[in-house]
Amino acid sequence: MSESAWTIQMWSDRSPASSSLAAACEQLGAHLVFRPGPSDPAQAPQLPALLVAGLPAGERSLPADLVEQLDARSDLSLLLLCEEALVRPTLSIQEGRIVLLEPPFTASRIEARLRLLMTARCVDSAGCFRPTAAPAEALSGVPHEHYRTADYWFAVFMSTAPGPSRVPSWRAHARQGLSWTLSEPSIDDAAERAWAPLAKTTLENSDMEQGLRNLLGLDAALVQLDPAQGLWRFLLPDDGSLLRVFSYQRLPRAWHAGKALARCNSRFFRLAAAPGDVVCLMTASLRGQESALERSALDGGGPALLHTLVTQCSPSSPGVTAGVVVEVM
Repeated sequence: MSESAWTIQMWSDRSPASSSLAAACEQLGAHLVFRPGPSDPAQAPQLPALLVAGLPAGERSLPADLVEQLDARSDLSLLLLCEEALVRPTLSIQEGRIVLLEPPFTASRIEARLRLLMTARCVDSAGCFRPTAAPAEALSGVPHEHYRTADYWFAVFMSTAPGPSRVPSWRAHARQGLSWTLSEPSIDDAAERAWAPLAKTTLENSDMEQGLRNLLGLDAALVQLDPAQGLWRFLLPDDGSLLRVFSYQRLPRAWHAGKALARCNSRFFRLAAAPGDVVCLMTASLRGQESALERSALDGGGPALLHTLVTQCSPSSPGVTAGVVVEVM
């Protein structure tokens, strides 16, 4: 990404949150500028990739000139630092173009929302995401890619040891949803083909599980998000894969779904999806990291959780270490 694409402009006047914003931009390698005031007419014009503004407590509208700047560029997004509590720590409106964040405005929380907003919306003419030839980024030796749509943000990652017995694959659509699988290497387009058995919504979970295992293999894993139906679909293998669901709107806020399902006969289940959900499935064992994962997901959402997974946790399982992180916008 070019240097100009990483320019972030603080639209509001300097405030106590400015130092946290500056620290977040430094972590991202982004260039922070402030909007020129009436006394700075000679300041060079900037073409920011992202705007940041404050919203005082009790205020319910944006200044007209800020709205004009957003209207002038359809690619411009806004992080709004709201000085009062929201219904949940972070919200998105305008099809994900504007993200709201409640206090406290720490550098880590701001950084996570900036990571989300600066994630590319890479779609082809049909609105589909496709795996790229090379990973977009590699942190701590774990290559990963991340994208976003108006409905969700997601990241896929993989680090392969010799002789993987299962291969991860994914397909995503800006409107139809995301499908991520871990299946036998001989299956082509496994993530895309996994949608077919689930098209018949009247099937019982046991029938769906059998159909998916016949298609993907006995040790397959599946994570699907269907935004149109507001639905998660999961298929878990018996290898101890980590599946966590995080949300301030659920009890418990951090649910170890894989551990709960270990006591059940079925390994396929469906769950209603809601904005603010953060889901993670990872094949590696992450013992002792439960608290770090929970803090990251609930405080910073999907981008913060991904950063914790690939930089702080040390996967110890043999073979392929693969996973997916999804946040519903």
